[in-house]
Amino acid sequence: MMPSGIIASVAFIAAHAHTTHPSQRTWGKMAASPNRANKKPGDGTRPIPDEAVWTMLQDAYREVKKDTDPDDVELYQAFDAKDDGFKVPFEVRQSPGKGRGIFCTELVRKGRIVHEARCGRFYTEQQWREFLTSIPHEWAKDCVDWAYVEEGDEGKVSVWLDFCDAALMNHGVHLSRWEKLCGCVSRRSRYSEFGGSDEANVKSILHEGKWCYDATRDIQAGEEILCDYTDFHDYDEPLSWFEDTWNE
Repeated sequence: MMPSGIIASVAFIAAHAHTTHPSQRTWGKMAASPNRANKKPGDGTRPIPDEAVWTMLQDAYREVKKDTDPDDVELYQAFDAKDDGFKVPFEVRQSPGKGRGIFCTELVRKGRIVHEARCGRFYTEQQWREFLTSIPHEWAKDCVDWAYVEEGDEGKVSVWLDFCDAALMNHGVHLSRWEKLCGCVSRRSRYSEFGGSDEANVKSILHEGKWCYDATRDIQAGEEILCDYTDFHDYDEPLSWFEDTWNE
């Protein structure tokens, strides 16, 4: 028989499953993937970006940054479309009900580094809008959907964007032992409105000064790689100029 304390814990989680955090609506829209790629449920109609698309986006980012933020060298000079940061074999294809997604093509063992970040940041509305207006409209819409907001150690709030296939990674939930036990997702999993009831299998971890996704369990060949968007979005207040572009 299950101890009464555990029963109470399971009952509490079940009672709060799928409820909305007070800031969820705004917060979700701002980060509204990292898939961030399909923060809104995908219908499988959006094209999969190829190397030429990522090169175009990276070049556009460099042009904006060299004029408005020349000191941010480590970010805008580090991109290479041929090096997407993935450390495991993968493929991009449509994920049922989600849109584009990232899938392993071989077994990935727990603890293995899956991906090393390839992202850029925009500190101002000017930078963000210059970038969006310099690229084709269809990809600008995707970039707005892939972007998310973070507050850096220096207190600067900025919009971040992955310039590689990692932008297509869909959302999953880091489940607690109690959530697994009762088969539900608690209210702390703020991205549930984007289909995030599946369990995340990678987690964002800092390796020698670089943000990486590590496998939190064995990931089977053919299985979709899912990250928890709450790992990297850490600014809960509305950023009006970013939210404006999301709503346009």
